[in-house]
Amino acid sequence: MASSNDAKRKYFGWTDQSVLILCGLLNKYVMKYGRSIPFKWMDLQPEFENIVQIKLYSEKVLKHKYDEMRKDYNLWKSLKNKATGVGWNQSLGKLDFSDDWWDKRIKEDINVKRIRRKQPSVELQEAWDQLFTNAVANGIDCV
Repeated sequence: MASSNDAKRKYFGWTDQSVLILCGLLNKYVMKYGRSIPFKWMDLQPEFENIVQIKLYSEKVLKHKYDEMRKDYNLWKSLKNKATGVGWNQSLGKLDFSDDWWDKRIKEDINVKRIRRKQPSVELQEAWDQLFTNAVANGIDCV
């Protein structure tokens, strides 16, 4: 039987800051090794733990969060692409739709409820774009 310390060790509560830290580490990894080299989660774990000052029970915590972020990013982008013009609040970087619109989308995909409840910050949107798209901003030919 697992002790209460083991149960506490296994749970990691992701904050906005820790998600941004993970994105930063992953983006740094991609810049160094390119997109064709898979992430070495066992190498990334100690660096992440050092920054957040929390010991993870496994590198799988990082891999699971990455997989979850990728799904959220794809869902976020699909919703944002439907928001051209009317439903996008540029100054806030948020989707701004009626309750009816949200309810319809949630009926189509229950995961939309999570996005409606907590939309990604502008910083996270930028980190996700860098992490999950093939384009990397290098300052050349940027408008």
